[in-house]
Amino acid sequence: MGGKRLLSTATRAESPPEPPPSKSSCSLCCCFGSIADTVIHETQMTAAALRAPPPIELRPGHANEEGEARGMAGPRFGAFECVNKNKEGEIICILAATNAVEVVNRDVYGNLAEHLRSGCMPAETVVSGEFDASSQGTPVLEVVLFYGAKYNQIERVLRGEISRNFEFTKAYRVHCHGKNVLLKYKQGELHVQRGAAAGALGLGKKVSQGGSIDMRTNVDSLEPITL
Repeated sequence: MGGKRLLSTATRAESPPEPPPSKSSCSLCCCFGSIADTVIHETQMTAAALRAPPPIELRPGHANEEGEARGMAGPRFGAFECVNKNKEGEIICILAATNAVEVVNRDVYGNLAEHLRSGCMPAETVVSGEFDASSQGTPVLEVVLFYGAKYNQIERVLRGEISRNFEFTKAYRVHCHGKNVLLKYKQGELHVQRGAAAGALGLGKKVSQGGSIDMRTNVDSLEPITL
């Protein structure tokens, strides 16, 4: 009987405590957790970016150029224009979108090169496009400027990865609800256009050159932002 009792006691004996997880195991778990968080964050950012309107489709010419030729008044809002005022042969490139900085940094639409190609501007040229500036449209635009071209020929700038063919970049934010966005480039900066007087002897309201858009409909300022 004594032997049976000893066997029973041995069977009920508690198992030895398990050793705590090693530091390497904890580090591995934290690493996987961090990677998962990063993937989720990137997925959420990409989804949000894809819901945003695509970049403005830019084309050569002034905003309302055709309208002016037909005697039509310029638009009160929704026109975008940028003039390269540099007379020293400098080539620049711009991209305008509600999320232009993110588009440049992450190419969320997969067609950054196409948009940059249409935004490249030799000296003394102009591009324009349209955006939705209505009450339900675009309240804010971001504009990314590429300047300091490494080459003097536009054909060479358009080769390869266009963004790498420029030395410098800057980014701006502009509040454009119910407004036009008419800009100009000069000496390494984007500026708001101020227009020229439409009347004789420099009198009358100021309008944009090449499109006769009333400058009272233009935005007032640009805000530099981090790229």
